[in-house]
Amino acid sequence: MRFEPRISIKIQTMKHISFLFALMILLGACKRDSDTPGNTGGGLQPVYLEGEWRLVLVEGGFAPNTSYTDEVVWFIEEDQINVQIADGTALNANVPFQTAGVYPFEESPDNALILAGGAFNMSLSSTNLVLDNNLPADGIRMTFERVAE
Repeated sequence: MRFEPRISIKIQTMKHISFLFALMILLGACKRDSDTPGNTGGGLQPVYLEGEWRLVLVEGGFAPNTSYTDEVVWFIEEDQINVQIADGTALNANVPFQTAGVYPFEESPDNALILAGGAFNMSLSSTNLVLDNNLPADGIRMTFERVAE
């Protein structure tokens, strides 16, 4: 009598399912270059600092937190900020630009914005800009919303 090993149909089916599952995971883990910000070949759109930003909240420092609606707008260009402040607006004393005007700025390689009031860590998304200069150590955090074009 000769013994021939036979693989049951259930085991074969399980091997096929396992192979397909592993293949799906492998293909799902791939990433196209066009999915990275800064690449305009499709995928995610890059986020730019330039544009019109409305100041909505100033926190920290020795002044109380201050909320704004449309009173303070920053028009950020390549190397300058055009600050517009509505007449009669009382600004939080910690805001770097206390009067309307055009002010220079620099972006550092470590994602900071260097303004007249010092260096601010920058967090940027398509709709929000947060500038923070060490809030836990009596610094301030300014939150801006992008004005829709």
